[in-house]
Amino acid sequence: MYVCRAVKAGKGPGYCTNTTAVPRDEMHAAVVASLRETFSAEAFRAHQQRVANDTEARRQRRAQREYWNAELPKLTAKSAKLAKLVADLDDAGDLLHEYQMAKKHVQEAKDTLAYLDRVDADDVAAAADVDQLAATGPTGRRSWTRTRSSGARSCARS
Repeated sequence: MYVCRAVKAGKGPGYCTNTTAVPRDEMHAAVVASLRETFSAEAFRAHQQRVANDTEARRQRRAQREYWNAELPKLTAKSAKLAKLVADLDDAGDLLHEYQMAKKHVQEAKDTLAYLDRVDADDVAAAADVDQLAATGPTGRRSWTRTRSSGARSCARS
């Protein structure tokens, strides 16, 4: 039975008044049934179709990519110029901080571009995943959820 931990520990009604309990077998069956419905090839395909048809998101990513591709050389040049100035001074002080910030902006621009590339690559990979999931058929999905649910049960007990 799944019950509130406070009730199970006997902390009393002043701590928690939720005394409802759900039998484990019923809970596991409901979770597995929900997973089978939620993570079906059809549901995944519908999600991928929505993502593929999201032209606004693609347009925004393209605009971001264009901006950062134009901005990155400027940021890199500024960072290099500041690095040279800092190296030539004995007491760089504020200039050193400005260089560190410029260097951070260069890294953020590179990270953003890498993220945009991953999102586009994920869209392509997800389409292949849909095809693979559909190819396994209902029995492949059933055995996958059966394996996963027994593992989840053992984790829940420990």
